[in-house]
Amino acid sequence: MGSLISGIAGLIEGDPTQKQQNELGDLGLYGSKTGEGAVNAAQGYYGGILSGDPAQIAETLAPEIKANQDQAQQEENKLAQFGTRSGGTTSAAAGIDSASRANIINLIGQTQANAAGAEAGLGTTLLSQGATDINNQAALAEKARQQQLSEIGGVATGAGQIVSDLFNPTGVPGVGTGSTPSIDESAEWTY
Repeated sequence: MGSLISGIAGLIEGDPTQKQQNELGDLGLYGSKTGEGAVNAAQGYYGGILSGDPAQIAETLAPEIKANQDQAQQEENKLAQFGTRSGGTTSAAAGIDSASRANIINLIGQTQANAAGAEAGLGTTLLSQGATDINNQAALAEKARQQQLSEIGGVATGAGQIVSDLFNPTGVPGVGTGSTPSIDESAEWTY
């Protein structure tokens, strides 16, 4: 009888891991939404750099390129203000422009190399985390299924005990043994 009651109570109470499943679901949802935004931004940045399209590369690296160009412009302004009026000023200004272009080309090359590695790392991390999340979810579902099967088993055991007790309530031999009690047909009935 106890296993019947505990089995029914377990079925009524429900899955004992449901709270953990809900918490993991909430955490996963938060991580997914936050991570999705970060991943999309990172992939947009890396994709722009790795695209090979000069316009897209320039748009992606616009802040760095602008800083480089501003620095070159400041050097040219300083040279124009304080430099001599000889041909050396023109040559020095051309050198500043060449150095600026070289810096931009170097920036693009370094950033592309870093972007390729970062993009590969991002993909590997996401695949690994996704596989871990799927495995955790499957483990919790299996645990819940095993718990439910155990509770159903308890109900079945308890029901079997009740049925057994019904066929042998007083402990009379031969009753409840799975055999049909014999009836003495020669017995006379009195009314």
